[in-house]
Amino acid sequence: MTAHRNTAALTPAVLALAALSWAGPLAAAPGGDSLCRNILARIRVLPPLTPSQGWQDPVQRLASLPDPYLRIDAASGGSAQADALAVRQFIAAAERRGTPDDVLKAMKAMDPSAGTLQLMRAGASSLYAISEDQGTMHCQDFVILDAPATGPVHQLPQPPQAQAMIDDGDEPTAFCYTDTAFVGVVAGQPAFIEENYPPAFPDYDISVSTWAAGRWTRPCAIKVIYSRRYSLADIHCQGAVCGPLRAAAPAIGASFDDQARLHPGAEDTAAFAWGPPVPARDRAKAVRLRAIIADGLPSLPAPDIGQADDQSDTFGERRSAAVVVLGGHAYLAVISHSHIGWRIYARLILGLYDLKDGNLVPVAGAFVDQFEGPIAEAALRPWPPAKPTP
Repeated sequence: MTAHRNTAALTPAVLALAALSWAGPLAAAPGGDSLCRNILARIRVLPPLTPSQGWQDPVQRLASLPDPYLRIDAASGGSAQADALAVRQFIAAAERRGTPDDVLKAMKAMDPSAGTLQLMRAGASSLYAISEDQGTMHCQDFVILDAPATGPVHQLPQPPQAQAMIDDGDEPTAFCYTDTAFVGVVAGQPAFIEENYPPAFPDYDISVSTWAAGRWTRPCAIKVIYSRRYSLADIHCQGAVCGPLRAAAPAIGASFDDQARLHPGAEDTAAFAWGPPVPARDRAKAVRLRAIIADGLPSLPAPDIGQADDQSDTFGERRSAAVVVLGGHAYLAVISHSHIGWRIYARLILGLYDLKDGNLVPVAGAFVDQFEGPIAEAALRPWPPAKPTP
């Protein structure tokens, strides 16, 4: 899905203010990087997650703590209809208070028929946002507003994280899928927080900009990488290979992910090595299996793992393969992250195949779940992040 930020909703006055704000360096955040240092210190002491908790992003975990240092407005009215009603009531109140027509037009351009709307507020401050969430990628657009207790509502410039996407010109120009934005409060200041991570790995990029002295501050940024733990979620097989596969599947999944992280953006990745060497009796079979990998994996049916109604029981575009030895016999292991359409998930699907009469025959399948382990790396990062070199 292609997402476009609604820049037409910016009023001329706001565009002029944005131009002034971006003509020179952004204002430094009060305390410099101390905001992110304090957030980082709090992330480091979050209790570890259990396997049943899977993944939980650090921003929302921090916001749920009694500690008020970081708060986000993620509250909903309980339904899309209730949230849309809250937005309509906010706009109606703004009209009664003499809000300029161009600001009203910008608010009304957030169309509930194109997605879901939500009214957010940065704590008890006068900074509000109307958020529009569109499509299956859940792309977020924002209109940022100053709504004091009395008098007209004014539109504010886009936060730096949003403006950077607009200026870059690449797609998407909104916060989509696992790139999420929040309005909230950090250290008592109204704040805009972006949190982004790859769909298949718990590696989080977090940036924070506060609204101070009539402008957005330059964001401070954090990188948090969690170690990964793997567990067998489901298995379907018959015969002597079941026990060895049950024991080995999490380690095979970890090997695949370790390789995938070393080769970001690749399609079918090269064969990876795992496990004991091939026994002498299966060396000829292993040669044939490796030739199949080298020639390009054919379209293979995902092994039936007992959940035939699960749409994610298919290999994703990015598969990898290896000759593995289980129970003393060589097999072809094919693995990828599960997916539905364009969506990629942390869960892995693993297929095991044998050669019979020269053809690959599925003999077993497994789901391997991934969950967050302890923090592996956590540090401040520059903002904006460096672009990858061509």
